[in-house]
Amino acid sequence: MAEQHAMTFVAGLSCGGLKPFCVVPSTFLQRAYDQVVNDVDQQKIPVRFAISSAGLVGSDGPMLGGAFDITFMSCLPNMIVMAPADEVDLVNMVVTAAHVDDRPICFCYPRAHDTGSTGCQIGKGRVLVEGKDVALLGYGVMVQNFLRARSLLASLDIHVTIADARFCKPLDIKLVKELCKEHTFLITVEEGSVGGFVSHIVQFIALDGQLDGKIK
Repeated sequence: MAEQHAMTFVAGLSCGGLKPFCVVPSTFLQRAYDQVVNDVDQQKIPVRFAISSAGLVGSDGPMLGGAFDITFMSCLPNMIVMAPADEVDLVNMVVTAAHVDDRPICFCYPRAHDTGSTGCQIGKGRVLVEGKDVALLGYGVMVQNFLRARSLLASLDIHVTIADARFCKPLDIKLVKELCKEHTFLITVEEGSVGGFVSHIVQFIALDGQLDGKIK
C-alpha cells in the first residue's frame, strides 16, 4: 500500500503540466492525509481526487466504510469538495474537476454509470422539487432518499422542497438563504461523521442570522 507516495506523485504530475486524477478509496485516503495537506492543498496544486467507497458502503466491508472524508477534506483551506446525487451528476463533476486548474478538488461517487455532461458551476446547488414549509437539503447520494420519500410525505399532506447541495465547500449560500427564507423547517442528510456537511450549514445559518428568523 503506497497511498502516501501516490499523493506526492500526482502532485508532481500536476506540477509537470498534466491533469492527474487520483482515484482512491475514502479510508485509504486517510492514510495519506499528511501528503494531501502539505504536498497538495497548502501549495494549491490542482490535483483531482475521485474518492470511492465514500459513505455507507456496507457491502464493501467494515474497513472500507468512508465516514470521514467530507469532514477531513472540507476543512482544508483550498480544497473544493463536492458529491454527486446520481450517475449523471457524477459525469458533470468529472468534467468540472478537469477544468479546475488553480486549486485541488475532490468528489466521491455512487455506484452507477452514465455518459454525457456539460459540467457544473463551482459552488452551485440546485432545487429538484418545489414545495412549501419543509426544505430537504441533501448532499451526495442521500438526495435519492429524499426523492423516494417525497410520495410518502405527500400522502401525509406534507409537500416538501428537495434541493441538491452538490458542494460542501464552497457552499451555495444563496441557495441556503432562499431555503431558510421560504420554509419553516430545514432538514439535511449526508453520509458522514460529525463535522461534515451539516456543520457547514449550521455554521453559515448561525453566522448569517438565519436562526433568528422562522427556520428550525
